Parts: sequence; C-alpha cells; structure tokens
Amino acid sequence: MDISTSLPELLDPSLWVYKSEGNANIVLSYAGSDPKYAGIVLRVRKTQNERGIVSEDGDIFSLEHEHDFQRHIISKLINSCYISQMQLIRVTPTFLIALSNSLSTVRPPSRQHKDLDTSQPWAALMSDHTIVPELQINDRAHAESNPETHGLESSESLPKVIAVEIKPKWGFLPVSPVINPAHSVKYTTCRYCMHQHWKGRKHEHHIQSSFCPLDLYSKDPQRVRTSLKSLLRSPQNNLKLFVDGMPIMLGQGQSIDKSFSVLESFFRRIVGESEAPNVAGVDHLVDLLTTIIVSDSLLQMLKYHQQNLDQYDIEGIFPWYDKLELDTKLHDPSIAEWNEIVQTYLRRISSPDAEMPRDWAECSLTEQLHYIYEFVLSATLKDCSVIITLWPEAEEDSYGRIRCDPGEGEGTIQLPSSTRLLRYKIRIVDIDPKRLGKIPSYFALDQNIVRHFRTLNVHKDCSLQSFTFP
Repeated sequence: MDISTSLPELLDPSLWVYKSEGNANIVLSYAGSDPKYAGIVLRVRKTQNERGIVSEDGDIFSLEHEHDFQRHIISKLINSCYISQMQLIRVTPTFLIALSNSLSTVRPPSRQHKDLDTSQPWAALMSDHTIVPELQINDRAHAESNPETHGLESSESLPKVIAVEIKPKWGFLPVSPVINPAHSVKYTTCRYCMHQHWKGRKHEHHIQSSFCPLDLYSKDPQRVRTSLKSLLRSPQNNLKLFVDGMPIMLGQGQSIDKSFSVLESFFRRIVGESEAPNVAGVDHLVDLLTTIIVSDSLLQMLKYHQQNLDQYDIEGIFPWYDKLELDTKLHDPSIAEWNEIVQTYLRRISSPDAEMPRDWAECSLTEQLHYIYEFVLSATLKDCSVIITLWPEAEEDSYGRIRCDPGEGEGTIQLPSSTRLLRYKIRIVDIDPKRLGKIPSYFALDQNIVRHFRTLNVHKDCSLQSFTFP
C-alpha cells in the first residue's frame, strides 16, 4: 500500500477550501502555493449518523480497504489508466477539529447533521479532475508577473477547463431466466427508466428525466447525443458541470440555454464565436462529449462487467443470500478474498462457454456464494461516476501526455468549426466496495420499482432509440 505516513506540511486548515461532499466524505481543494500539490483534493471521512459516531456495521469501509480495493481489485476489471490514484496521509484529531471548525459556515445546511469524523487516522489525497494543474500554475505565474492586468477580462481570463461528471448507471437489460414472469418488463425497460417513475410516486416535485443509460452506452452517436441533452435538461444527481474547478448550478427541466452562458465563454476562446448564443456552447459540448464517449472504451468496459457480474439479477441472487448463515451475511470479503473472486470471474468469462450461465437451480452452495459476491461487485460498477475533462491544447502543451496507450483515457479532439485542438482525459471515480448486507435493500427497492411500473400504462423498449431532441 502506497501510504505517506506523514505530510505535516498539509495539516494546516488554511490550505484547504470546501469543494463538495456526499454522504460519507467531504472533499476539499488545495489552496496553498506549493506547486507539487496543485490540482489535489483532500477527501475526509464524515461521521455516519447524527450522533457523531461511526457505526462499526455501517455502509462505509475504511479508507485503507477502499484504497486497496480500487488498486488491486477494480484495476483487474478496468484499465488502471482510467482509475484515479489515491494516496493516504496521516491526520491528527487536532487538524480535523480545526478543519471542521473552518468549514462550519460554508457547508450546506442539509449536510451539517454529519460532521467530520475526528477519530479517523487517515485522509485521502486524490487528483482534482475538474482542473488542469499546469494551467493553474501558469495562471498564478502570469498574475504575479503582470499584476496590472490581474482581474481584467482577456483571453487569459476566459474559462480554461470544462469538466463533466456523469453517473452512467446500468448499461444493460437483464437476461436472467429466473426473473419472475410477472416482471418480464425488466427485459425491455431499463432499471433507470423504471426508477424514474418510482421516484415520481415518492416525491411530489420530482421532475422525471428522459435520460436513458442505454442510449449513453449504445455507441450510436445520435443516441449518445440524445442522452447527454437529456442529462443537461434534467441532471438530477447524474450530471455535474465544472468550469475551472468551480461547480456550475444546473436547473432541472428548464431550457438549456438559461444555465450555460459560461460555455459560450469557454468556446469563444476556442472558435471565436463572440456573438454566438449560449445554446451554441451547449451544442459544442455535447458534440465533443459524444465523440469522446463513442470512441473511448471505458463505458463499454463498464457495461461488459456490469452485465457479466450480474448474470442472475437480484431476483436470482436474493433467494441464495436469504439462505446464508448470519455470519456469512455479515462477512464482507477481504482484499485477498476479493482477489480470488475476481480471478475466478475472469477465468469464467474467458472460457468457451462463457455465454451460457450455469443453470440457477443446479448451482452448488459454493457457486451461489461466489455469484452473490460477483453481484456485489457489479453494484460498485453500476454506481460509479465518470469525469471527462476538456481544455485547449496550447502550442507548446505543458501538460504532457498521460502515460496510457493512445485512445485509452486521454487524447485530442477538434471542433468542426475550429482548427484548435482540445485535450481531454476521462476517469472513473466513486468505485468504492459495497456491503453484502445491502442485498435485502437492493431486492426491496427492485421489487417496489417493478411492481409500481407494472401498474402504469407505459411501454418502452430501451434497447431501441429513444426520443431525439431537436
């Protein structure tokens, strides 16, 4: 494990500014002047309930386990070129308490019922994929050497980096023969599209999204473009937009051009469209993202392993899980055990009869447990996020090539209306392990979603092309 046991120069709360947070972690951006830490974020664990106590049986694994899971397990399924590296550093209660105090006025009120877990011995350093460190360093040097122009709008002050974070969700329709015949709608309508209707039933003000993940994964440029425009219209929590590292607030269900004037500024830098309407910037972004998604292999890797790790659907997995001894239900695999599970899986999918899953009724107890673990691994890949970062390529690009094969996680791309090239990189994040004990809740949600959808007079074949926006 690559762990820096001590980086005391980073244990100063004034070096970190609030960026975002989720249920388990707070993410902070480095705001210091040391160039070797430019473009770094610090991810710090939160308490896991309102009482400020981390439950031992909670959903969250230790950072050490998460680090090893990404490095040694996920990297066997997804080219390591796409995986953002994590470095653990020692932190102290004194630092975490001071950090928590400094964040009290900037955190959203809806998140403040969980504080930083000041008992944690580690925090994680990771790359901030919403910026390009070299550009940030160059900007700082330019401002210091030209103080008289600092703050004046020029080509230097226009946005330099656009980053889009997408949760692609499930990329397949199940083929499991053990799905309840009454739930045969699963074979034609994808989980995400059905889930939208369930959310609408539960939440009065829910705006239903027309996004279909199967469009995004399709490799058909028209379908991919449709999926991206759907996400931009109703992003929910499945799309986030960043400009030079700062999040851009997106509306839900409103006209696209009302939220994206910043994109016009970015593409003005590229193509010189000083009078272009805001929506032109959206069109440029969608065109670029479509080209990258269609040509890159990351989403296809995700789709392949999501589906092959989930051969029997939750309707086949839950009955097996339900029969396990309690100790087994509570046992999450160690990294060594995960390694063996993945090796067994890789041998299976490389065999000549990989297309033919074992008869569900004939699986031994050992095989049943193995397929339960495979399903849990699939859940990680269904819940990940993908970040695509775009920035103009300079005549002498100081960023340097990312050490990957061409077409694997990075490259250059050109807009039809410009001779300028843009650089891009694509990374996968949020690839944390899932608990075996979540299977009952997965099953309950699945049944609620499907049963509700069956009550609606809705017929949608997600394997076909979705409605296309103009």
